[in-house]
Amino acid sequence: MDVYEEVSLDSVLEYWSAVRHTIRECLKITPDRLLSWAPRQGMQTFGLLYVHIANSVDWWLTTVFEDGGVWAPTANLPKDDKRKLDDHLVRSFDRMMKFAMTGDFARSYIYKGEERRGAWIVIHMLRHDIHHCAQIMVYLRQNGIEPPSSD
Repeated sequence: MDVYEEVSLDSVLEYWSAVRHTIRECLKITPDRLLSWAPRQGMQTFGLLYVHIANSVDWWLTTVFEDGGVWAPTANLPKDDKRKLDDHLVRSFDRMMKFAMTGDFARSYIYKGEERRGAWIVIHMLRHDIHHCAQIMVYLRQNGIEPPSSD
């Protein structure tokens, strides 16, 4: 039996919702002055990380799942307005949840020229959010800010 048939989509989305909640809590405690901060030159800033997290979901839904929505290049999105960043995080995840209610995750989609099951993509997207959530928590700690609990 395929591992993706063993895991319920509802449990994955429930866990992903908790990760997104933590990301939004991190945004709330990120001082405005740090939205343009990165540990060193060449690394993503806080603001770019928050945009990237939201925008990657839009990219997957637009270009791979072809849900009919819109994806905009990261460079065109605001990186220094916490309200707009939070709105983008909420909208992108709501869009994912809406697609999850109607999408076919058992079928295959094309990603980088290869067929990938929809369930694989969803788990990949969750892993991506977890990775960047942890990165944001490290950024917060580097600035003497205690991140929210992720458990």
